[in-house]
Amino acid sequence: MSRRLAVFGTFDVENYGDLLFPLVAQACLADAGVEVVPVSPTDSAVGYADSHRPLSFAEFARDPMRFDGVLIGGGNIVHLRDFGLPAYPSTAYAALWLGATAHAVAHGLPVCWNAPGVLAPRDPGPPPPWLARATAAADHFAVRDVPSADAMGRWSGRRPEVLPDPALDLARLWPRDTLMARAGVLWGELGLDDGGPVIALHVKRRSLRDQPLAEFAAALDGALAATGARAVLLALGRCHDDHTLVQELHALAPARTVAFAQTDRLRDIAAVIAGATAYVGASLHGHITAAAYGTPARVVAVPALHKFAGQARTMGRSDDLAADWAAALEALPTVLAENRRPLPAEVGTQLSGHWARIAGLVRDGRTGPDRPAVFRRPNIARALQRVVDEANAALAPAGR
Repeated sequence: MSRRLAVFGTFDVENYGDLLFPLVAQACLADAGVEVVPVSPTDSAVGYADSHRPLSFAEFARDPMRFDGVLIGGGNIVHLRDFGLPAYPSTAYAALWLGATAHAVAHGLPVCWNAPGVLAPRDPGPPPPWLARATAAADHFAVRDVPSADAMGRWSGRRPEVLPDPALDLARLWPRDTLMARAGVLWGELGLDDGGPVIALHVKRRSLRDQPLAEFAAALDGALAATGARAVLLALGRCHDDHTLVQELHALAPARTVAFAQTDRLRDIAAVIAGATAYVGASLHGHITAAAYGTPARVVAVPALHKFAGQARTMGRSDDLAADWAAALEALPTVLAENRRPLPAEVGTQLSGHWARIAGLVRDGRTGPDRPAVFRRPNIARALQRVVDEANAALAPAGR
C-alpha cells in the first residue's frame, strides 16, 4: 500500500538547491512505496519542467490526515524570521517546520527532519515550552551541519544528529552516466565540443562584495584565457536574479563564456556541473552537485556562512573552500588539473540509514496520543503568528 509523505520547504521559488529536495526524496523512497508531496508557503509553479508544483501550506493544513507523515526540509528553513517577501506571510518559514510539526502532532503523524539548516536566535535563553515540545515530537531529528545542531541544542534543549545534506544522494535521482551523456549533447548545442576544459561557473551578486562587475569580468576573462578554458555561466538562483547577472557577465566577457540562464530543466543544470572539467561558484548546492558526481570544485564562501565549511568537511572537500573570487580564479590551473574523486563511503552509509529510518516511520503509520500538543491553544495558525510576532519584535532595533 502506498504511503504519502508531505515534504516541507521553499519549492515555490526558482532556486536550484531547494527544488532538488522533493525529487531526491522521491527517488530514495520510491522503492519503499512512499509518494512524496511537496508543500510550500504558496502553490506557485516554477519554470522547471522537471520540478513538481507544491501544495500550499494552507491547503495541507486543511486536511493533514491525507498524509502518513511529514518531512521537514532540507534547506535553511528552521527559523522564525520574517524576511518581508511579498508572496510570503510573516509565518511562512515558521510554518514549514513548527507549523508542520504542530499539525502532525495534532493528527498523530510521524515527524522526520530531512537535515535542514538552522538559523537560531544568537542568545536564545531558556528553551520556550512550545519549542521543547516541537523538538521532542521529532521521531527522526537531524540537521545538516554541526553549527546547526549546536544552535538547535542551545535553543531547544535537544540536540539533533548531524547528517550529510540529502542532496548528496542526487545520483540516485540522475545517475552519473545519464548526466555525462546529456552533458555531451549540451556541449554540442553550446559550441563547447572542441575538447577544451569547461568550467561550470556560478556567480552570486553578493559573493562579489563591492567589486564592480566589469572588473570581475576582466579578471575572469584573463583567468580563462590563461588556462584555455571556457565557462558555462549558471543561474542557480533565478529567484535572486542570477539570470540577469549571467547575461550582464556574458556581455562583459563574451569570448570565453556561454550564458546558460534560461534552461527549463533542473537536470540540465546538474548535467553541466557533472560533465564539466570543474565547478567554481558561490552556491552550496552547486558545490554539493559537484561532489555528488566527483567534479573538482572551488566554492566561493562569501559571505562566510557555516553551511559552506560544514558541508565541505562532510564531503571530504575542505580544500575546495575559497575565501573570495580572487582566490578562486587564482586556483583555476590547480582545480582544472585535479582528478575526479568519489564521496567518502560514510556519506552513502549515513544517507541510506536516513531514508530507511524515514521509510520505516511512514510505513509504521500513526503515532500514539502521548505527544503533547505543540501549542496550548487549539488554533495553530494564531499560535504560530504569536510566536513569530514575538520573535521578530525581539529582533527589531530599539525604538523602531
